[in-house]
Amino acid sequence: MSVPVDCSECGEPFEVPKSLRGGLANCPRCGKAVKVADGPEPLFIAIVASGLIVAGLLSVMAFWLFGPLIGGIVTTVLLVSCAISLICM
Repeated sequence: MSVPVDCSECGEPFEVPKSLRGGLANCPRCGKAVKVADGPEPLFIAIVASGLIVAGLLSVMAFWLFGPLIGGIVTTVLLVSCAISLICM
């Protein structure tokens, strides 16, 4: 997974590895050191956290209403979708 960066000097868009978040990367076109964004936006983190809470509540409701089989399926689907959101962060 990589992080998109735009050079502040020449405007060249390029990508760097996630390991460089919060650090510096050299532009491949002009060579200037460019600051790499620190991490995901706080709003995105709040949305994912809210999604996890809703997923937990839906899982509990599915267990109560439909029993362990359907509840387990609903829980698995919700957790996988949340995991994909976090990985794509």
